[in-house]
Amino acid sequence: MQPEQIGPWKIDRRIGAGGMGSVYLASHQQTGEVAAVKVLSEANSGNEASRERFTREIEALRQLSSPWIVQLLDSGISAAGVPFFAMEFVDGKPLSELILERKRLPWQQAVTYSIHLATALKAAHDSGIIHRDLKPGNMMVTPDGLLKLADFGVASLFAASPLTRPGGVLGTVDYMSPEQAAGRCNARSDLYSMGAVMYAMLTGRPPFSGRTTADIMHKHQFASFDKPSRFVPEIPIRLEELVCELLSKKPADRPANALTVIRILERIRRLDEATTSDAEGSGKLADATLNITGHDHAAVEQDVIDRRAAVAVRDLMRAELEKNQRRGGLLDNTYVLIALLILIVIFAVQMGRRGSNSAVRPEITTATLPEALQRISADPPTPDRSWLRLRDHVLLPALERSSPNSEQSAQIMAAVRRVNDFEFLQSLTAMTPQQDQSTEYSVHEEYQRLIRAALRMREIGDTKAALEQLQRVRSLVGRQADARILADYLESTIEVWESDHQRGAVMVLEQLVRQAEQQQQAGELSPEMLDALHAARKIYTDRAGLLELLDRIRSLLKPAD
Repeated sequence: MQPEQIGPWKIDRRIGAGGMGSVYLASHQQTGEVAAVKVLSEANSGNEASRERFTREIEALRQLSSPWIVQLLDSGISAAGVPFFAMEFVDGKPLSELILERKRLPWQQAVTYSIHLATALKAAHDSGIIHRDLKPGNMMVTPDGLLKLADFGVASLFAASPLTRPGGVLGTVDYMSPEQAAGRCNARSDLYSMGAVMYAMLTGRPPFSGRTTADIMHKHQFASFDKPSRFVPEIPIRLEELVCELLSKKPADRPANALTVIRILERIRRLDEATTSDAEGSGKLADATLNITGHDHAAVEQDVIDRRAAVAVRDLMRAELEKNQRRGGLLDNTYVLIALLILIVIFAVQMGRRGSNSAVRPEITTATLPEALQRISADPPTPDRSWLRLRDHVLLPALERSSPNSEQSAQIMAAVRRVNDFEFLQSLTAMTPQQDQSTEYSVHEEYQRLIRAALRMREIGDTKAALEQLQRVRSLVGRQADARILADYLESTIEVWESDHQRGAVMVLEQLVRQAEQQQQAGELSPEMLDALHAARKIYTDRAGLLELLDRIRSLLKPAD
């Protein structure tokens, strides 16, 4: 039965329903503001896991503010004692419906929606939130073509407890990353799911399908998918490469973050606009690229030239096909086949040369050593590769030319170490400069090894040992000037891990004390409960922040002692 009012919201009609509850179109009784009100079903309101998931969605939305994410307006408990929240009403269709109606979307439209999605993910990840359930059904598209991300019900928040037991899995299997299928999840898991959504937009189907959930999960972890160009021959090569990178089995092989994905997608879109504009008139290329920054303009212009060449080869082959089909078929003319093969080989070689020649940006190769040192010492690190190019094309060549023990050599080495630390924190993979084998380099490599060891401990569930390892590394690094990036990372990460570790202990003790007090009120504590209380007291003895709970445990144990 549809309620007439939930909190201050007057219900108009139900617009959605699922296993968790229902969503209603409603208006505020005082302001008249229209909203979508989501209500946990009464059947689930008594389920602790369902309430936790519902609360998790509210907490996630409360922390987020982005035009590409549905906004939280209100939350509370209804008169019937059921949790609810009101969110921005998006008058549109789920992306899943658009894909179903159109079979597959034009790649240009898929790029636009993907930019919106990546921007939403960046906002979430910057707030410490991993969505964990990206799928077309959780994305709304407005009539004017804007995509908004919704449904943070299984989102993972930093310093929040997991929704499932270790090894449990939440999310939609068709779009789930390999590591999430194995019970682990991080920000790059969302990027994998984004790649699966892009694949569905481009091809009309998810990358993997199967008869059972286990079959699909297994394919995500071990199988290969058909490249999008099999279904969409006209897709740009760089767009297909991006989708394949996002769908890499190993998180380290995917783009570093959502911002990197945004930049790649924007470049693909600008390239298409520039090429389309040039096809209408060569004088329009400059107009089409006016909005491109100086650093990217040369790269985009070179891409346009390369794409023109590719279009020329395509048009030539198409013309030959049409001409030979009129004559009786291309395969009947051996000379044409040979000529086209030679043309393709020449074109591929030329593209390879252009790619290698344009790989280094002009402003990097012309930067002087003082300029490079100034930029790396003064500027904050940026997600692009400018620091890495300065290191590889200015600093390291200068280091080879400088005297080993000179003051200049020491300045260069300090700058290179800073870039190395920045690159390590981006990828968490070893970086070993071949130009220098000094002891100072091995010190920073040892720091990196110790940090990776702590991350591995945390990944396998040994959070206490991981935190202790990171605290020791922080003491080891100290506040060395040439290691301040590592020091800042260690400080912020330890703060998050300590909060996470403390939260887990609080949850364990609160649950144990609550159960023990209920058992005590009903009679006396069972031997199993007494053992659990003694164990908790020993494990968490004198831990800061837990003294009140430990005192309650001691009070419960006094009659037994």
